Amino acid sequence: MNKASWAKLPADVQQVMMDLKEEQAVWTGEYMDQQIKDAVAWSKEEQGVEVITLSAGEKPSGMKKLSLWWMTGLKMPRPKGSRPRRSSTTSRRSFNKGHALTECYRKS
Repeated sequence: MNKASWAKLPADVQQVMMDLKEEQAVWTGEYMDQQIKDAVAWSKEEQGVEVITLSAGEKPSGMKKLSLWWMTGLKMPRPKGSRPRRSSTTSRRSFNKGHALTECYRKS
């Protein structure tokens, strides 16, 4: 909702929405966590994706390699005939803020 639409709402409606913001944030976080778990499980079971969890010793090296690929735009191998992937500025900003991957995914 934009600021103009928000301003048109009655004050009591605005207050109800403000009172629900924390509850909604918690619900959304839990919902998304479950969606990710379900997607990973489906990928493993239905698509043959292998999950490789990096050890504490591998994380710095792996993250350095991944960040070099991410920031320089090097092309990762992709299945023959698949469409090129596009990376977004938002994702790069998130990566730069320290959101680190701890698992690698590859199709077996």
